Amino acid sequence: MRRPLLYVLNADNEPEPERDRLAWGLSIDDQRRVVQRDQVGEIVVSTVFTGIDYAFFGGDPVLWETMLFDADGKPLGQLRYTSRAEALVGHAEFVARLSGCAGPSEAGR
Repeated sequence: MRRPLLYVLNADNEPEPERDRLAWGLSIDDQRRVVQRDQVGEIVVSTVFTGIDYAFFGGDPVLWETMLFDADGKPLGQLRYTSRAEALVGHAEFVARLSGCAGPSEAGR
């Protein structure tokens, strides 16, 4: 059996495979997909559950993504993650760096 490509969030907000593309498409409007969104100056930092596994060559499913957008909505960069917790840390690090502060992973260095 092939590895699942599409995922949805279950009632516990945990990802689970979804083989039905229509059901997956309907889940796109689920507001729980938005993990966090912040604006620092004119830059928007957006972290979401994508529902698409970007680990095309194996490993844990990569289902979360943080993207940076400029004032016009143009993408400036992105990072992807294998867990919600990892995505929250990555989001906080982007916000901290854009704010001119040390990110959580730099604390204690």
